[in-house]
Amino acid sequence: MLIPKSLNNLFFPKAMRLYNQKEYPKLRIHLKKYYISLLSYIIPVVLLTIYVMKPVIAFFFPEHLIGIRYVHIVLPGMLAILLSAPIGLIYNASIKLMPMLLAYAFSVFINIIFIYFFWKTDRFNLENIAFLKSALGIFIFLFFYGSYLFMKKRIWT
Repeated sequence: MLIPKSLNNLFFPKAMRLYNQKEYPKLRIHLKKYYISLLSYIIPVVLLTIYVMKPVIAFFFPEHLIGIRYVHIVLPGMLAILLSAPIGLIYNASIKLMPMLLAYAFSVFINIIFIYFFWKTDRFNLENIAFLKSALGIFIFLFFYGSYLFMKKRIWT
């Protein structure tokens, strides 16, 4: 997650400048470059995680093989969070921050409800928490994307 966050820091200043100068076509190109950069990172990392992580962990840290399952469970949610970053960049540039606040507030609320549910039903375990974390990442991406579609005209005018 450190490299994608660094990518965001690299793309953010120019996105702010382009948005403030209302150079929307250039900003769209800049955002496409951001997505391409993210995908250029995500694709090899996913492939390495799926195909290489287990043999490497087995060789160097065999006692941690049990944790690979949890990495695979949270991976879709982490990818969703990474892919929502360019939308978040647009929200920041346009100073339309309510969708981000709502997405994260709802995810905290959902998290609390499910943790309580897991606790009360004796299903509080690492696997369920990993599934919840992944689902919340996907929820945030879908909320960002849906709210972007809803607010698109206000953002780009």
